[in-house]
Amino acid sequence: MRVLTALAVMVGPVCASDWRALDQAGAVEVLTDRVLVYEGGETQDFRASGRTLYDAGSAELGVLEDP
Repeated sequence: MRVLTALAVMVGPVCASDWRALDQAGAVEVLTDRVLVYEGGETQDFRASGRTLYDAGSAELGVLEDP
């Protein structure tokens, strides 16, 4: 849920009619090679390798699953 909230904030004001649902493959495509900055200053780096680095004061490395 945090990722979807950050995406809505990142793209700026939009009308709900402009929104479209993303499946897992679509979300991976949109997020790859992007860094999200959350309201609290945390960051999440989505790498092309499928790894994701979440940093909220201490870094945690994870892996995105293939769709």
